[in-house]
Amino acid sequence: MKKYLLIAAFFLISLSVFAQNFDSLISKTEKEQLLSQKNEILMLLFDGIEISNKHQLEEVKWKPNFYEKVNQKYEVEFFYTNLDTIIFYQESSITKAVCIFYTQTYTFNERENKEEWNYFRRYISIAIFEYEIKKQDWKLQYFDKSYGINKEIPISISIQQTGKEKHALFFDFCNLGTFGGRCYLVIYDLSETKDLKTIITFDYNQQTFRKEVSFSSKDSYGYYELIVNTFREEVEIKKEYFKYDNLEGYVLKE
Repeated sequence: MKKYLLIAAFFLISLSVFAQNFDSLISKTEKEQLLSQKNEILMLLFDGIEISNKHQLEEVKWKPNFYEKVNQKYEVEFFYTNLDTIIFYQESSITKAVCIFYTQTYTFNERENKEEWNYFRRYISIAIFEYEIKKQDWKLQYFDKSYGINKEIPISISIQQTGKEKHALFFDFCNLGTFGGRCYLVIYDLSETKDLKTIITFDYNQQTFRKEVSFSSKDSYGYYELIVNTFREEVEIKKEYFKYDNLEGYVLKE
């Protein structure tokens, strides 16, 4: 995802998000206030060494600690992380912002005598901020530094309302190879900060089917019912209903 999405996310976000108008009550001043603290956020969350423009991006350079090296099996000495996307939304009358960070690793190509980024070593981090009206400032609510340690970089990110006071990130991934691959959707709940459901939306080995996701107004534990429509050659062949199970996320209704 390109760097310009960081700016676009403040005012356009994405078509699906803009259509739902999640940030209509959030002032431009509040948005710009968070954006102006971008470098401070990067340095604080990642224990940064410096803000670097080495790779033509404003990235924080940071060093994984001993625990991270052992548990995540990091093979490089330093990482570079940029704040890629910010999406604003309202939850229980509280102004919130979810920040998506991409961490990039680089290796040195001795043959060409230059540094190259490693496509298969890119990680996602997620932070959620709340706006404190009395202090007129943003406060960190949640941070997951290694959420995307085993995930690809998404081809798109949007936010959806999954309940009366519930919202989720929709990560669209495509894992393609020479002989095929799959696209899948990960629903990441911003209230419980966990994956609720992963749905294969397209299979390149079976190009005749695709799936669409929507929600009904039926409520379970504060979450709407999830509906998955399966199409084969543009004809709907199956409609499945999933209820929120409180422990396991969305499970197929009996």
